[in-house]
Amino acid sequence: DALLAARRARGRDDAARQDALSRARRLWRVGLAALAVSFLNPFSWRALWQPFEYFLFWRHEKLYQLVSELGPVDWSRNVLDGLILLLALWPVLLLWRARRRGLDVVEVALAALFIPMALTSQRFLGNLALAALPFLARDLDAWIGARRWPRWTAAAPARAALTSVACVALAWPELSRSDPPLGVGMEWKAYPVAACDFIAAHEVRGRAFNHLRTGGYLLWRFWPDRGRLPFMDVHFAGTPELRARYIAAMTTPGAWGALDLQHRFDYALLARPQAPGDHLPDLLDADTTWALVFVDDAAALYVRRAGHLASLADNLGYRVLGAGRERLFALTGAASTDSVLRAQAAAELHRQVQASPTTALSLSFLANIAMLEGRLDEARDALQRALASDPRNPELHLRLGRVALRAGRTAEAIAELRKELEARPGARDAELALGLAYRAAGDTNRARAAYLRVLKRDPDDELASALLGQLPARGDRK
Repeated sequence: DALLAARRARGRDDAARQDALSRARRLWRVGLAALAVSFLNPFSWRALWQPFEYFLFWRHEKLYQLVSELGPVDWSRNVLDGLILLLALWPVLLLWRARRRGLDVVEVALAALFIPMALTSQRFLGNLALAALPFLARDLDAWIGARRWPRWTAAAPARAALTSVACVALAWPELSRSDPPLGVGMEWKAYPVAACDFIAAHEVRGRAFNHLRTGGYLLWRFWPDRGRLPFMDVHFAGTPELRARYIAAMTTPGAWGALDLQHRFDYALLARPQAPGDHLPDLLDADTTWALVFVDDAAALYVRRAGHLASLADNLGYRVLGAGRERLFALTGAASTDSVLRAQAAAELHRQVQASPTTALSLSFLANIAMLEGRLDEARDALQRALASDPRNPELHLRLGRVALRAGRTAEAIAELRKELEARPGARDAELALGLAYRAAGDTNRARAAYLRVLKRDPDDELASALLGQLPARGDRK
């Protein structure tokens, strides 16, 4: 009997080993097949090598460091989306399962790979969630099954309802955010759609310089037209030296001239708004060999005044307005005292508004001109149109509040300024304007509260102190 039992045990062990070997062979075959399929892409082995090339070499380049999604995790943007809970829960459940049923080597390997990868680059947060999901679901189900629950929770409808409530509760903080709005689609306002419409309508082609943010849309819109291909695309094409010269052209004095001398660009499609440290729009505004022919909230198009685009530059080049900060700031100051300049600027701004549906900046500038000339209803209309074009620009509510206050519409002013403070809690300019609106409405107690909120954050704020000192005694609403 003992000998028979031993033979049976050896037989079971042999069968188990054979089964394990068979499963291992199947796993290797699947792995090799998956590896082979990975090469079936338009870029072959280069596509597989690129992540390693980025990690070993490219991540040290300035161009890649400017891409926010390639940077470390921005925790302020991931407070409500469950990332912190995921990072805490996965290791805890992994260890809990290891104590009960042994270590899951695959789970440990994936956690060791994806957690550090996600923490070093925001781009891999989605990969982390996908890798963790099946293990979290399995381990969380096992943990819940190991607990004692009330009898009524044993029914399938009750479990489904509890699971649904838990899922909604977990997602609700993120789903309830107003910015960005909930939905699926393309943020077309961020792409140079109208600028490319202009390029197509006016036969703009040749050697292009472009900001990286406009390259993907240029490719999508005009491929395979070689006269409209971007200089720098979304894959950062070119050598490390070329990428370094691309960055230098926007940030280093003299570098743009050297790059332009080498490539002799015919047109430049630059993204808006102007990024900090990028001086190229200012350089082109000041360079008389270039002309700004199109501009909206998403992009600015410059063409060379010499060559095959010379007639376009002469006929449609802006005389007064530019797309860079320096030209716009200088124009704002000069227009405050020069009525002729204001009229010229207004005419060009109206042209911008007619050329594109995304012109909140142009409408905002038109509102400035209208306010300077005391045309408050026109200023209000321009700002409301700007807000319709760009609902996520909170400072438009501040400016609408100021226009309403100047027009004597205190209730409207208070409503707009409250919207501003909902978007920018504690904003000094909005609090001070709200205090003025409450005072104009005769509510000195609320005006005082607004000024005191400013002083609580900055006790040395002289303007808030002066406005507070102008209020009558507490409790007097006159």
